[in-house]
Amino acid sequence: MRRRMPLKMIFIGLVVLLFKGLYAQQKDSLISAPSLETASAGSVKGKVKDSAYNFMLTSATVAVYTNADSSLLHFAIPNNFGEFAVDQLPTGIPLHLVITHTGYKPFFKKFTLSQAASQKDFGLLYMYQHTDKEGNMLEEVVVKAVPPVRMNGDTLEFNADAFKMDANATGEDWMRILPGLTIWGDGEITFNGKKIQSLLVDGKPFMGGETTVATQNLPKEALEKLQIYQQRDEKNPLDSTMYANLKLKDDKKMGYFGKIGGGYGFTPPGLLRQAQDNMRTVMVSLPNQGKAGGRRRYTADGMISGFNKKTQLNVVGAINNINKLASGIDVLMNNSSYKGEGANTDYQSNFTMRGLNRPIAAGAKFQYDFIPDPAYRKRSRLNADYFINDNQTVINNTSLSNNYLTGDTVLSRNAVSRQRNYATDQRLYSAYELSTERMNLSFNSALTSNYDNNNNESVSEQQKTGIGIIGNSTANSSGQNRKNSINMGINYNNREVWGRQREQRIPSEFSLGYQFTASAEKGSSRNFTKYTSPVNPASNKEFDRLYQQRDGSNSSHRITASYPGLRRLIFNRRSFGGIDIGVSGSFDLKNTTDVDKVLDKDSVTQNYVLNSYLTNDRESQTQNFIPTLSFSKTFYKGLTNRYNKWVSLKADLKKQFFSMQHSATQIVQNFAYSYSNFIPQASAEYYNHQYGSYEMRYNLDYTTSVNYPGLNNIAPLVDSTNLWYIPKGNPLIQPQYKKELEFKYSFNTRTPKNPLRFNIGAAIGAIDNNITDSTLFDEEGVRTVYTVNASGNRYFNGNAGIKKSIEMKKQRTLEVEGKYDYYTGKDPHYINSALVVSNGINHNMRFNLSYRYKDQLFLKGEESVGWYNSRQQGLADGDNSFKNANQFTRFSGSLQLPKNLVWATNITYNKNKAGNSAAINYTIWNASLTYRFLKGNQGEAKFSALDLLRQNKGIVNTIKGNMQTLSSTNVLQQYFMITLAYYPRKFGSSKSRK
Repeated sequence: MRRRMPLKMIFIGLVVLLFKGLYAQQKDSLISAPSLETASAGSVKGKVKDSAYNFMLTSATVAVYTNADSSLLHFAIPNNFGEFAVDQLPTGIPLHLVITHTGYKPFFKKFTLSQAASQKDFGLLYMYQHTDKEGNMLEEVVVKAVPPVRMNGDTLEFNADAFKMDANATGEDWMRILPGLTIWGDGEITFNGKKIQSLLVDGKPFMGGETTVATQNLPKEALEKLQIYQQRDEKNPLDSTMYANLKLKDDKKMGYFGKIGGGYGFTPPGLLRQAQDNMRTVMVSLPNQGKAGGRRRYTADGMISGFNKKTQLNVVGAINNINKLASGIDVLMNNSSYKGEGANTDYQSNFTMRGLNRPIAAGAKFQYDFIPDPAYRKRSRLNADYFINDNQTVINNTSLSNNYLTGDTVLSRNAVSRQRNYATDQRLYSAYELSTERMNLSFNSALTSNYDNNNNESVSEQQKTGIGIIGNSTANSSGQNRKNSINMGINYNNREVWGRQREQRIPSEFSLGYQFTASAEKGSSRNFTKYTSPVNPASNKEFDRLYQQRDGSNSSHRITASYPGLRRLIFNRRSFGGIDIGVSGSFDLKNTTDVDKVLDKDSVTQNYVLNSYLTNDRESQTQNFIPTLSFSKTFYKGLTNRYNKWVSLKADLKKQFFSMQHSATQIVQNFAYSYSNFIPQASAEYYNHQYGSYEMRYNLDYTTSVNYPGLNNIAPLVDSTNLWYIPKGNPLIQPQYKKELEFKYSFNTRTPKNPLRFNIGAAIGAIDNNITDSTLFDEEGVRTVYTVNASGNRYFNGNAGIKKSIEMKKQRTLEVEGKYDYYTGKDPHYINSALVVSNGINHNMRFNLSYRYKDQLFLKGEESVGWYNSRQQGLADGDNSFKNANQFTRFSGSLQLPKNLVWATNITYNKNKAGNSAAINYTIWNASLTYRFLKGNQGEAKFSALDLLRQNKGIVNTIKGNMQTLSSTNVLQQYFMITLAYYPRKFGSSKSRK
């Protein structure tokens, strides 16, 4: 008999493999630094001026190097007055100052700082142009040092070769040390406090535009420079959008990179037997007993990406049974980066996911630039991507739901269920964009295909206070469904050249758009249901129902148009008080067809016969037309390089014309209605940007909207196999009208160091004619639900957030982030004909604190608390209240020591409490050890131990209206795994590498 290798032997063998050869490695840091860095206490300052015309040079680059090896220490750019200061300089070693500027001879000066004289003022420093006033060429001074940064017009450029780094450093490693640039823990990038909206590579989106795909795969040695610039915001000409562009070296404009990896693991036998025994106990009432899942755990993934000046192609795929689900190609690409997890411990098995999942996902991305060097408003680009996800899911669930009928009467329902689902989803998307100075034209299309095969089993028991058990039911259903859809559209924007609007009598700026969507759906299912009533045996029921045909199709058309220059068209160049007038509109037309054929098994003949009530053909058409007349006014005040302020006022006068026609075989579903409603919107914004200091915004927005009743609100058909729920429509139901007033405030520092972001917001709203439920409970606990309108729905929500990054010496960064959300509202509805108002209060708070030292140490602590209180007013026997709370505390960290070995762990304490019941506590502890080897760190070995404490529980705790639900679901539990990965990569052609 073959013996299995003990876990201890596997672990010892892996540790030996990981440590083999570590002593031969060099222990160099990410950035080379002078040996006397500990004595960095000095500083220099001065002013830079043009020698010929006597004006300050604000775009010069000031850098300090060591004389010994010309290593870059620190650098700066003069302010608007030509002043510069460079600090954190070592004392006691020879240094030299280099000042460069486009069109000028470099300025070079040697100096040494001492402990006694650690500050030095160079005073006024003059730079000389390459030509004198008479145009004669001056003698050029050759300086070997590469300037670390320079201003090229309005673009700030960081030169990669000026920074000495480890040979395996990535673009992200380099960007983290650049002054003013902050890469936040959530992946957001800011420069001097302003968010970078998009990071490009050679002026183009890279592999779909995901930032981390570029920064974590492109090596620093392949980069020539990082360019940071701002462009005018198309929607708000007074504002600007910040971009970053990684420019590749001329011999590195083609290459490939990727990953191939796999892992194998197992769940310990003791835990597996325990999980199976628990599941048998839970599922004892079901016809078939299920297992908790197999012992084996596995994962495999691969990616290959290639690019040149015009073409980019990415292919990626993954399979696992450890609850790693990808929503798209970008998720797979981000988690196949060369940089790997490193200090990032977020991508691990999802232990909070319901059930056990076996996903297979794959996809491809393609991009072709007909213009290889695009520019602002100059591009011609084709994009396409395909994604397929095939997933098998097994979910075993137990739940307890409490409906509070009166002050002392509770209707409780215990349910046990098992779901097995097989689903395949496919998406194909393509788009083409052509942009010039005067227009933008884009085409888009998407094809989707969804297939679903499911089997569900459930057993439920209902009890009522003072009576006991009042009903039992079992259900077994299975079915399959397939849906295919297509979505395509075209958008055209005609532009006016910025600054030439006054030259045209008739404004030429406008936009047109058309979108078409169509889908077809086909499915069938079977449902076996049995109901027994201890209270009234005459109510016992049994169904064997076959939904032989469930076909549906729909098509929709959407047309949009806008013309912002109406004021200039009508009033020519007269100002009209500086008020701009625009007109826009949208029109939606949707047609839907459904065919249902339902059969019931005859208990006598055992044959399936037609159910004439549920068998039904339906057709509907909806039209939605919204014309809009817009008025806007802007008050602007600014001073070049000092400040920029404006107040913007806008009002949109909207009128909505909505109609619906519905016809069906069942006469009750023949109806038609039409409405017209005034739905205005208004906004006010105040913006204040103090250059080099801060930026803040105030926004006040008023919005209105209308929600129109659908088929299920007006005339639903009652499916008797749904034993506990009987929907009833209301042909007199009216649309609900929502009004909301929202205030937002944001503050961002715009300084190079220690960015701070703060925001608060509040909204108050009311819903007139709120569409809600009127629920009647019979003696057996069956709910009959009518759709009604109710007045008095009011709500208030508020939020606050803060993000702060503190940059300390020697690449140490401390990051703080906090969020708070608050909601309170009144939700009126009816229970047994009595008006009941649910008063809900919801608090959610989240706080995290993280510390990073280079890429060697990362520590993060998180705290999240959420609690909900609900009080029911208007119950027959007095008010009632109930509450729940959910909390987690998490600590995560990673340590890179020695250089190619990463130790990572995270531990999460969870607490769930419902009402007066005892709190449910459990802790999830994960740990891993990763070793990088081979030339260029292209090989990776990893050992993972997850859910070390064997405590994971799937708890869901929710409240809605007068119902509180606490459920427990099977989840992934402890396993151990070993994974191996290889990262193929090459940048530049073979010829360029020689």
